[in-house]
Amino acid sequence: MEILLTVILWILMGGATSYLANQRGRDPFAWFLIGMLLGLLGLLLLYLLPALENTEDEKEEEFEVEGLAELIPPSPTENYRFKDWFYLDDRNQQLGPLSFQSFKKIWLQGKISDHTFVWSEGMENWRKVQDLPGFKEVLS
Repeated sequence: MEILLTVILWILMGGATSYLANQRGRDPFAWFLIGMLLGLLGLLLLYLLPALENTEDEKEEEFEVEGLAELIPPSPTENYRFKDWFYLDDRNQQLGPLSFQSFKKIWLQGKISDHTFVWSEGMENWRKVQDLPGFKEVLS
């Protein structure tokens, strides 16, 4: 009977230490064993140690989120509204800079067509409106 009571106390101390270790970002299995072997001293030791900032699961989750953000490029239409635009008129004269709202107004007036060459910061070359993915939909 005495041995059974001792084993139950070991398991209870190990379980309590394991639970606290998990809450404080430490390895619950290792602290279960420490709690079984050291009893209240293991609990006290765990309580005195500072809590860890990130567990391994949280680090992996942060990495996955950061990695995911790098894999998904921003939609081209997201950036169209926040840039100044230039365009070439019928005589190949460069006009601009125009805000996106001004550019849209000229588009709706018919002064700019699908075949008009446009340029904005971040573009390597002048491109036709029809060649910019999603641009016509944003203008309409």
